Amino acid sequence: MSNKKSGHQFQKIRQEKLAKQKDVLLKTKKLDGFLCKVDLSDVNVDEMCNGKNLMEVQDDNSTEEVQRFPTDPADWLRTASFIKCCAVHGVDQNNNNNFIQSKNQYSVDKVRFCDKTMFFQNYQMVKKFHVHANDDFNDSKNEHKRLKEHEGSLNLKTCILKLKDLGQEQERLDSMLLVQIKHEKMYWRSVLEREVSEIKTLASRGLPSRGQEEIFGSSKNGNYMMLLELLSEFDPFLAQHISKYGNSGSDTTSYLSSTICDEIIVLMAKKVKEVIINEVKSRKYYSIVVDSTPDITYSDQLAFILRYVSDKGVPTERFLEFIPKVGHKSLEIAETVIMIIENLKLNISDCRGQSYDTAKNISGCYNGLQALIKNINPLAFYIPCAAHSLNLVRSHAVECCNEAATFFGLMQNIYVFFSSSTHRWDLLNNNMASKSRTLNALSNTRLSSRDSACLSLNEN
Repeated sequence: MSNKKSGHQFQKIRQEKLAKQKDVLLKTKKLDGFLCKVDLSDVNVDEMCNGKNLMEVQDDNSTEEVQRFPTDPADWLRTASFIKCCAVHGVDQNNNNNFIQSKNQYSVDKVRFCDKTMFFQNYQMVKKFHVHANDDFNDSKNEHKRLKEHEGSLNLKTCILKLKDLGQEQERLDSMLLVQIKHEKMYWRSVLEREVSEIKTLASRGLPSRGQEEIFGSSKNGNYMMLLELLSEFDPFLAQHISKYGNSGSDTTSYLSSTICDEIIVLMAKKVKEVIINEVKSRKYYSIVVDSTPDITYSDQLAFILRYVSDKGVPTERFLEFIPKVGHKSLEIAETVIMIIENLKLNISDCRGQSYDTAKNISGCYNGLQALIKNINPLAFYIPCAAHSLNLVRSHAVECCNEAATFFGLMQNIYVFFSSSTHRWDLLNNNMASKSRTLNALSNTRLSSRDSACLSLNEN
């Protein structure tokens, strides 16, 4: 008669085995130590504004706050506070217990359970705990071999050194100073977060930041300080910072002056430019658009624009920078354009187009800017600006028609007649049929102004 057990018997033995293991786990003595830690994250930055330093905040708490962590390594959450607590206080491994209660019986005469030798390395007791304690390990037969491989691994050695350094940092004589430095960083980072958000809002709307004065409470301090004052009405942290550091002069660090404002704007512009350049590089091919124009101070400046196809297949134009006082000679402009492309770390051989107005120094087929660029890269085809070309066509078409020239001349004279006298302008506005439209001056560059001027004249 065969002694081989049936499948039902094996299943019954397995269920009994699982029941015994569950019962053993319930009766096994758990780790009863506490992992202690002073929770410095609860120190309020606002309290620091009131003149309290970290030492005073700690002295206010007469008892050290104790955090309880799970005693079962399988339930450990590897947070920053838990790792720092382990580095400072260590881990109670409970290695003096009798592990025979957690035995695993493979057959009638084969039993395996945790052995105290697993806590020793090179004949010395060592503190071991593994951050991946929630991973299963079923190879009990080769557990000593696997532990030896783990102990000799580079990963474990690196982790032990980092853990030791972290523990020593808490025991340093200047540990309190390090914590104070940390909270100082948090404080000024909070200040900068508010200022960056404000400056980003002003820049996205194209609004100026500076005013005539840099004094809080003044009506001439500009949009930058005006917004800080507005936010401080609803933000106690910012209100306290302004009351403490506002109008403190140039010798005090406050992060409230126009200097830091300008620095933040420069850093933002640098970051935006990096994003644009990376996007252009990912698409490889691009075109350039260049045009010069005087600014409000009548200083000539060259505008440099890149045109490329975005990841979504949409033609995209991005303005990059103004270059002042370049000059109007084709060679000077060409050298500036090549220098800009090199500074942006773009390859001029990837340029596939160039678009400018029809001025002779730009569009000249022999010595113009487009010709000089094509000598370097023949694939950079020149395409005259459609807006400039259409404007020239319309202007010349109107100039060839005497009736049209007389009509637009009359419109401009009517505007000049009424706008030169406030009395006549009031009479005009009081007798207009349409209050939504008024007389407009004609513009030589914006043709839409002529359309609105014609509508106003027709309706009134």
